[in-house]
Amino acid sequence: MITTIQKHYTDVEKKVVTQYSSKSTSIRVLVSDEDGAPSFILRRFEIEPNGKIGLHHHIQEHEIYILSGKGEVF
Repeated sequence: MITTIQKHYTDVEKKVVTQYSSKSTSIRVLVSDEDGAPSFILRRFEIEPNGKIGLHHHIQEHEIYILSGKGEVF
């Protein structure tokens, strides 16, 4: 079954990211199992100038798409 999800990102609650010694970063979970996607998650991070998400790793595939600005990925 194909599910269609339509919402604007600003309609999703913004939460402060504190894990991994992150700073000046927020997250919005745009698509998750709550939307009918049990094996997929789409998150929008907003990192302020001089902000960061601390070093960590994932065992699953992970993509980063930068909408504006620039950064470093290790």
